[in-house]
Amino acid sequence: MVTDSSSPINGLPPSIAHKKLLISVKARRKLLLKGINSEWRLQWEKSPRHTKYDALRDSFPFSDHQEIANRLTRAQYSILTQTKSGHIPLNIRLAHMKKIASSQCEKCWTRDDNEIPETICHFLFE
Repeated sequence: MVTDSSSPINGLPPSIAHKKLLISVKARRKLLLKGINSEWRLQWEKSPRHTKYDALRDSFPFSDHQEIANRLTRAQYSILTQTKSGHIPLNIRLAHMKKIASSQCEKCWTRDDNEIPETICHFLFE
């Protein structure tokens, strides 16, 4: 059967112009997903969480972060995430994981004999 998105009947060979054609796997999957997504959307709109989310959506605190993250490569985003979470291989983290004996900054310690921990803030700004 020919639909709006099909080729015009006069452009098809006569042997198949008036027959019902089989639907491809890809087209069938697309229709199935469209149905699943529309059913999910209806359920979501009835959910009490939807109204709570809708109120927060425009002012969600991670919107700016997401815009920045979308412009980064995977490696850059990985470094950003590690830095924000504190899980970056500096001495303070390595000592916490018991990979090294001391959390002190080796450059500052050898220069001043001070025991300053190598934190992210120290590493970047001091």
